[in-house]
Amino acid sequence: MPSNMDCHHVPGICLEDVKVDHIRNVAAQAIDRGVVMKKNHIVSHNLSVLDITEQQFLNKLSDLVEDRFADDDFSVNNLSREICSSRSQLYRRTRSHTVNSPVEFIRDIKLQKAFFLIQQTARNISGNALEVGINNPSYFSKYFQKKYGITPSQLAV
Repeated sequence: MPSNMDCHHVPGICLEDVKVDHIRNVAAQAIDRGVVMKKNHIVSHNLSVLDITEQQFLNKLSDLVEDRFADDDFSVNNLSREICSSRSQLYRRTRSHTVNSPVEFIRDIKLQKAFFLIQQTARNISGNALEVGINNPSYFSKYFQKKYGITPSQLAV
């Protein structure tokens, strides 16, 4: 499987100078050690799942959103373009590894940044909303309260 994150969403197997016997030997040794391989996952006998490429994907998503969180024009279209994936592929991968859609993923990171800004600054609520790239203060307050159970003004006190 390609390790390059730019083409990770393209399914395929790269067999470069690999002999079938070698693959069978590796598979047999893995089964002997109690390791089962399934797609990109390696599941050991204690059922812990290691999926490095998907963790890299989530880290890349988080980094991209955190780098552009103040941009009010940053959208799912921009995010999918940045990771070289379609909107539907981005939706499927984000939804399968988090409980959120890409829109909710972006909004949650913005709300987390706003939470810390409200605690650290004496700025008004609409100023904090603008700083995290949310132009509508009522939209900001609605989702902030939904996520944290308190309004931004209650937190600021």
